[in-house]
Amino acid sequence: MDYRKIILYLLIVVVAGGLWLKSSSEKRSRQGQAELFSTVYAETVVMAELFRNEPDIFFLKRDSIFQVYGVDSAWLYDFRNEMETEEEKWSSIWNNVKIKVDSLTEFYKRHPIKGLDADSIKDDPLIEEN
Repeated sequence: MDYRKIILYLLIVVVAGGLWLKSSSEKRSRQGQAELFSTVYAETVVMAELFRNEPDIFFLKRDSIFQVYGVDSAWLYDFRNEMETEEEKWSSIWNNVKIKVDSLTEFYKRHPIKGLDADSIKDDPLIEEN
């Protein structure tokens, strides 16, 4: 048997495997970024509604959300612009945002923020009464 052929075949398998692992890793990274975007965006939207009459508190809440997740408004903006070109993925991301917003609003209905006016939650347009 010719060892050069065996080495060539092994080299092809190793290169193909490396390319597959790289593309798989990039896909997981993109999915992780989409999840991160959904979470940060949903939490920020809910805080914006809850503190719509108190902008100073909203900005503190927003900045703490950014800090917890290690992002900033520029990252959100860039990710959104990048994803808008991929309509199917973008639709999936927005569905995920809606689910998270609904979950957070339900949470804050059951666990109001201390010091926040109860009417602020009751009249919140994000919270649909069932």
